Amino acid sequence: MTAGQEKGPLVLGATGRLGRAFRRLAADGFWPGPVEPLWQERRTGMGGNALVWDFMTDPPPDDPRLRVTRGVIVLAGVTAGTDVELTGNTSTALRAIALARELDLGPVLLCSSAGVYGRAPTPRAEHEDCTPATPYGASKLAMEKAVAGQGATCLRIANVAGSDMLFAGAARGGMTLDQFPDGAGPVRAYIGPRTLAATMLRLIALADRSTALPPILNIAAPRPVAMEAILAAAGVTWAWVPAPATALASVTMNTALLRSLAPLAPDSADPGTLVGEARAAGWGTP
Repeated sequence: MTAGQEKGPLVLGATGRLGRAFRRLAADGFWPGPVEPLWQERRTGMGGNALVWDFMTDPPPDDPRLRVTRGVIVLAGVTAGTDVELTGNTSTALRAIALARELDLGPVLLCSSAGVYGRAPTPRAEHEDCTPATPYGASKLAMEKAVAGQGATCLRIANVAGSDMLFAGAARGGMTLDQFPDGAGPVRAYIGPRTLAATMLRLIALADRSTALPPILNIAAPRPVAMEAILAAAGVTWAWVPAPATALASVTMNTALLRSLAPLAPDSADPGTLVGEARAAGWGTP
């Protein structure tokens, strides 16, 4: 790479569900940046611009590609397991921050989750209290607290189209959907995988231009989306079932801070856009 050329980010944990979606975007020409990221993986065979490296246990390899990356996107983490296993989300984040400093890689974006808000019935902003309802959500909140003051930005990411339970169920077929007394189904905060990648790249660029990124940032499309609208846009049929008393009709996030930094296109919340981005990232129905 010669002087003046664009640099792509280092993506830690590129073999998970979201990592595979990002890699599919890049492989098929849909990556939103001019340069493919450097994908970190612990095993060979994934293809693309890959770096085989267990960053949690091994020192950085002497690879020239590490010298022409800018920004670190941390997709690596633990999604399920015991409380002890879920502490891996904190140790992974701390290790990523240390590596970014050691190698002078620039801004660090850590994937947190909207799950830190738990069963909040109204859209929550970053400064409001969190009451996670699951061990996973609690582990992400613990990670956020552990890295506070270290310069990284924790992204509380909404449901990613193609990588969440709704899309997984739609791909399997035989879908059911909770129906509330008003006749509608659940409404949730979503973001498409390509829009998410573009937002991450934009945040890295902003930080490199001396824009101070907040320590925590909600990441979601400008407005929530009805799940039945997503299924309809995907051409998936479903059966209604009465929503249990414990079900929440709406789970969304306040994205005012994101809009002030890196506003998303209005159509990024359209069901057709979400489905199209999911398919571009490898999601498909039977």
